[in-house]
Order: sequence, then structure tokens, then C-alpha cells
Amino acid sequence: MGSVCDLTAAQSDTESQAGTTTAPTSLTEAKEEGEQGAKDAASGGAEQQQEQGEVGITVTSPKGTVTEMDGDGNKKEDGEKAPLLSEDQEQQQKEGTAGKEEFINSQGVMFTPAASSDVVDESGALIPYGLPCVRELFRFIIALVNPHDPNNHDSMIQIALSLLATALETAADGLDRFDTTLVLIKDDLARNLVSLLSSERIATFSVTLWLSYILLESQRRHLKYQVEIFLNKLVDVICSESQKVTYEHKELALDFIVRLYRVPGLLTQLYLNFDCDLYTSNTFEDLTKMLSKNAFPVTGLYSTHFLSLDALLTVIEVIETQCQKRILSGGKASSQQKSAERASLDRPEGEDGKSEEKIPQDKDQKNKGEDGPSVRIPTHEEVMALKHRKKLMTTVTEQFNTKPAKGVAYMQECGLLKGPPEPMEIARFMRQNPHLDKKQLGEYISNRKNLVILEAFCQSFDFCNVRIDEALRQFLETFRLPGRLHFV
Repeated sequence: MGSVCDLTAAQSDTESQAGTTTAPTSLTEAKEEGEQGAKDAASGGAEQQQEQGEVGITVTSPKGTVTEMDGDGNKKEDGEKAPLLSEDQEQQQKEGTAGKEEFINSQGVMFTPAASSDVVDESGALIPYGLPCVRELFRFIIALVNPHDPNNHDSMIQIALSLLATALETAADGLDRFDTTLVLIKDDLARNLVSLLSSERIATFSVTLWLSYILLESQRRHLKYQVEIFLNKLVDVICSESQKVTYEHKELALDFIVRLYRVPGLLTQLYLNFDCDLYTSNTFEDLTKMLSKNAFPVTGLYSTHFLSLDALLTVIEVIETQCQKRILSGGKASSQQKSAERASLDRPEGEDGKSEEKIPQDKDQKNKGEDGPSVRIPTHEEVMALKHRKKLMTTVTEQFNTKPAKGVAYMQECGLLKGPPEPMEIARFMRQNPHLDKKQLGEYISNRKNLVILEAFCQSFDFCNVRIDEALRQFLETFRLPGRLHFV
């Protein structure tokens, strides 16, 4: 028996050294060999699928979770791994997905880039700093100077005003190059500056005037109605008898007006764009009356009297300079210039039916201190005719707000309507005049007798490429729907 076992062991050692396989000696070994064979068959099938063109898919979620899928869209088992990519392939994959997928940095902040040239460069890589960053920072600082926000205390507003002063002193001339920054100036910043004129703090009031001066000097051609509101508010501050408005407030406001009057061409622009406009207040006339009243001493001479007199002398100097230049030119204005002057008196109509401002300022003369006479300055006769028309329009507005039919009849009686009244002309008057009562306007166009005017009023809107909600908002904000159901 011992010799047989020794023979069997020797034969086993010889077969293992020769690399031959022997039959399994137990059920466990047979099971293990069966599992190994199944794995070999699966791997062989996967290699065959890859040879036939089926490629595995790796899906990455916005949260960074990686899921591996096979060619049939089924999730791979935990034991399977996607083929590793080389460094060059990984770099190409990152460049191909830049600007198309969300990016999460190491701190967990998610960035969602937009498909625009301001965020993505030519190669598709993200631009770290650009217009969106400037716009968001500008909007945040403007929000900090809102005096109606309870979270903004006085020291925070003062710091934010200082930051805005630094920004505007650096790049105020280029803010109108982008619509996103210009909208912030026209809406949020202008509203906050007008509100800050009521501040009792001298430091806040002073910085507010300085910011307003920079904007009026550089961007006034975009801020016509904002300038009107601001100057009217400033006149109220100077003429106020409230104890909250101190002598320092009035002195700073008058000094602001003196500096503003010395801006080349601004006085002419104030008169043409406000006093000669049919639907704006007589801003230049109101300022002149206020300065004349403050220049007259009652109890003694103060700095406010000298500042008011200085502003009036600046007006006289500008008038004298304009007269001398016209005399030297000898009245040799060409026919093209005369036609341009007459055309400047007509209110150009914008897309929304409202008038566009007439700033007689050339691009080459912008902020260069050149005070040459503009070719768009009208003659004395044309100005007087326009002022008379403006008085009539004021009376028409008052009568329309009392009874719309009476106001339209008065327009025809005064000659403001040429011949028989045309529906489009009446509709243009209702669209352009911001002083009309919206309630009376809604009842007038809702009347069944005025269906032709209602049709012309609707045709005066341009809703091309406008969303339905924005179109409804633009239409309904021009008048108030009547309360009576049969009118609606």
C-alpha cells in the first residue's frame, strides 16, 4: 500500500512540473472551474461585442456621480470598469464639454455657463472674468445704496456710494456700451440716487450729488426722463422750508447746479429737451426762477446768494458765446443744416410709441469740452411756435383728464389735429402723452363709439418677437381697464 501511494504522489509531481492538468479530485474544484469558465465566456463575448462596434457609455451627473452603461443602455455590474483614457483623451473630453455642462469646483459651488461669447471663448473654455461678473458686482453695489431696504444701514450705504464713485470715475464713459449695465443705471441706480436726495446726512447727500454729476456729464443722452425727475427733486430740496433740509444741503445743491451749468452744451440741451418738449416740464425755466429768487438777498449776503448769482452769470455767458458764434458765422447755414434744425423740432417716435430724446451732441464732441454750436438748434420763431403748442397741449391734457371727448374736440378746435381727426393721430397722442389719466383713457377707448380709435391704438404697438406675457404687460400698463363689465 505504501508503494502505491508513493507512486501516485510522484506521478502527480511529474504532471504538475510538465504543465499538464489533471481531472478534479473533488466537487469543490469542479465548481470553481465552472465559474472560471463562465467568466472567460463572458469576457470573450464582451470582446466580441467591442469588435462588432458596441462601445461602453459613461454617464456623469451634475453632482459628479459616474454611472457606466453598456452598449444596450444597461447599467454595468460593479465588477466591470470602463476603459481608462489617456491624459490626451481626458484633456480633449474636458475641452469638448467646456461651456456645455455644469461645473462644480472643489468647494461645491456650481457654475452654469451660458452659450455666449461673453462667457465662453473661441476654444470653448470658460472665461473666469467678464461682463457677467461686472454686471453682477455692479448690481450688488447698487442694491446696497437703496435707502428703502431695511438691511442697508447708513454706514453700509456710505461705503457703497464710495465704491460706486470709484467705479464711475474710472469707467463711466463706457457703461453705455452694454445694455445690461445701462439698464442698471437707468432703473436701479437713478431711482436710488433720487431717493438719497432726501437723506439728512451731509456726507451721503454730497456723494450722491457727485455720482449724479458724473452720470449727467457722461451718460445724459440716455437719461432724459431720469434727469427731469432728479432736477425737479433738487429744486424741491433747495426751496424746502423743512427743518430736515439744512443750510449745508442747499449750499451743496446750488454748487452742484453751478458745476452742471458749466458742462459744455448742457444748458442748450436742457432747454431743447425739456422746455421745448411737448410732454415734459419746463425744467430750465423752473431752475432759472429758483436761482433768481435765491440770488436776491433779504436779510444778508450768504454763500447761497453768490452761488445762485454765479449760476445765472453762467447762463448769460453761454448765451453770449452762442450769439457771437452765430454772428461770426454770418448766417451761412446750408439748406441741409436748416432742414436738420426743423427736423429736430419734430418728436421722433420710438418702437414703443414714446418719443426719443433730442440731444444735440456729436459723438466726437462727447466729454471733450467742445462747446460748438449745434446744427440742430432751432430758430427763435420755431421755438416760440413750439412753446405755444406746448401751452395748448397742457390745456388739452387737463380737459382730456376731465372728459376725454371734450379734450379731443378741443384739439381739433385749436388746430392740433390736421383736418378731420384721424384715428392714428389720436392714438399717437394717447400713447405719447404720459400725463393722461389712465382711467379716463381706458373708458374712452373701451367705448363702442370709439372702436376705430381702439383699433388704431392697438396697431400702434409692436409686439414682434415679444413673449405673450411681456406683450400683455406692455399693453395693459398704458391704460386702466374700466370697472363696468359692458365696457370691457
